[in-house]
Amino acid sequence: MAEHGVKQVDVAQVLDTTGNYVNKKINGTGSDFTLYEARRLVRHFGMPGSIFLQ
Repeated sequence: MAEHGVKQVDVAQVLDTTGNYVNKKINGTGSDFTLYEARRLVRHFGMPGSIFLQ
């Protein structure tokens, strides 16, 4: 995400959630991104879905 200039707060805004929720997903301490969430992020940011589904 950093390579694409996307911050966690940006992701949280797209998903209409909190930065804490996104941080847990990214760091593996929460659930994974759902396919629905990943699709929204890919459409919004134009990045490969693999960034969110690792």
